[in-house]
Amino acid sequence: MGLLGRYVAKEKNRSKAEGFWLGFLFSILGVIIVALLPTKEKQLKLNSGGSDVGLIFWSFLAVIIIILIVVIMNS
Repeated sequence: MGLLGRYVAKEKNRSKAEGFWLGFLFSILGVIIVALLPTKEKQLKLNSGGSDVGLIFWSFLAVIIIILIVVIMNS
């Protein structure tokens, strides 16, 4: 669902990371939310070659660390 949310967000000129996380965390409901968000106008990028893969990786790592901390604190 995260990848589907990312694709829908990309088609609507929105942040791919935003679409990924909504789809990943809220499953089909998150994808529906992304699909219902308004389409943004295309913006010219001054620096090309930027990728959201690093942002997705670090965000995912942060979520895993937070989950581990919560599990350790509750045990």
